[in-house]
Amino acid sequence: MIIEGLLNIIKTILTFILGILPNIPNLPDNLLNSITSLFDLFFSNAGLLGLFIRIDTIKIIVPIVLLIINFDYIYKFAMWLIKKIPMLGIN
Repeated sequence: MIIEGLLNIIKTILTFILGILPNIPNLPDNLLNSITSLFDLFFSNAGLLGLFIRIDTIKIIVPIVLLIINFDYIYKFAMWLIKKIPMLGIN
C-alpha cells in the first residue's frame, strides 16, 4: 500500500511536469528510418547468437552476472538498511 501510494505520487508528478513541457517535434523521416534499420539489424542477428548459446541460458545468466558484479553495492545497501532498524541494535 505504501509503495503503491509512492508510485502514484511519482506518476502524478511526472504527468504534471511532462504536461508543462511543450510538444516535441517529430524526428525527420531519414533519421527515423536509420534508427529503425539499425534496430532491425540488431534483432534480426540475435538469432545468430542462438546458434552458440541458447537464449534461455542467456536470460538466466545475465541477471546472475549482474548480481555478482554488483555484490559489493548490494551488500553495502543491505547492511545500511539493517543498521537503520533500531530494534536489531547493529552498529
